[in-house]
Amino acid sequence: MKSMYQSGLSDEEWMLVSHHFEHKDPRGKKPIHSKCAIVNAILYISKSGAQWRWSQRGVWEAALDEINEIHRKETAKSQPLLWGL
Repeated sequence: MKSMYQSGLSDEEWMLVSHHFEHKDPRGKKPIHSKCAIVNAILYISKSGAQWRWSQRGVWEAALDEINEIHRKETAKSQPLLWGL
C-alpha cells in the first residue's frame, strides 16, 4: 500500500511489522480501514504533529491563501484613504 505521506511505511517495511497487527478473533465487523493505514496515520501524527505543510498537496496552500486574503482586506479597511489629496 503506497502511503500518501512521507512518514508512511513502504510495502517492505509493512511486511516486517504486519505480523504484530494480525487479528485472530473472528468476531466483530470487518474493519473500515486497513491496519497499515492506521499505522501510517499514527506515524504521520507522530512525525509531523499535524503541521499544515504535511497535509495533502494544495490543502495548506489554499488555507494560507484564504487567510492572506482576509488579512489583506482587514488591513485595507483600517488604512485611511488618501486618494485625491
